[in-house]
Amino acid sequence: MLRKLLALPLLPAEHIQPAFAAISSAGVPDAAAVDQQYCKLSYVGATWLESTVWSADNLSVYGQHVRTNNDVEGETDQIWPDIKTSSPFGGRWVI
Repeated sequence: MLRKLLALPLLPAEHIQPAFAAISSAGVPDAAAVDQQYCKLSYVGATWLESTVWSADNLSVYGQHVRTNNDVEGETDQIWPDIKTSSPFGGRWVI
């Protein structure tokens, strides 16, 4: 169930709500896991799908070229040598 919840952003925006409803209505084989499943489903539903801040359109990364922060980290790795050599502290950050 957790994998299915984590895969929701990979769906097109119009399919996220129906997929969440299908995940929510699926039965749990272990009775002890019912409370954990309810907590996860209620969190995802309240925080990500029924939020007044963002909608399923904001959650979906379907069709987007960059879907992770790996590209951002790659850019940081490219500029890091320049920061190291131009830093007055020899590449060390002083706080």
